[in-house]
Amino acid sequence: MTGAASSARASSLWRLAAPPIVWAAHFGACYATAVAACGRWSDSGHAGAVPLLVAIWSAVALGALAVCLATGSRGGAVLEPARALDDDTPASRAAFVATTNALLVMVSGLAVMFVAAAAWMVPQCR
Repeated sequence: MTGAASSARASSLWRLAAPPIVWAAHFGACYATAVAACGRWSDSGHAGAVPLLVAIWSAVALGALAVCLATGSRGGAVLEPARALDDDTPASRAAFVATTNALLVMVSGLAVMFVAAAAWMVPQCR
């Protein structure tokens, strides 16, 4: 692989979009689970399965965020305060994408935990 192709792959913007997409999918899955449990499943007694299903969705989302962090940090050094990230070089761009990806993974992981905590703490179907 050439240096330009390697640099383009390392600074791909999909690495920045993936963590919020994982959180949004987790939020949608948890919301859909709660809606289904309080609507369709409310008569069958399956509404108590919501916390377990949210825990499963959360484990999958946190695993996907770990993969995002591992693949996003390949392009450059993550969170290195001694280096300037404002140079217009391929290495600096890769380091910027890697650092931004790490920060997005942390924020998305926190959001996943907040959604899961709400599903565990708030009474179901009221």
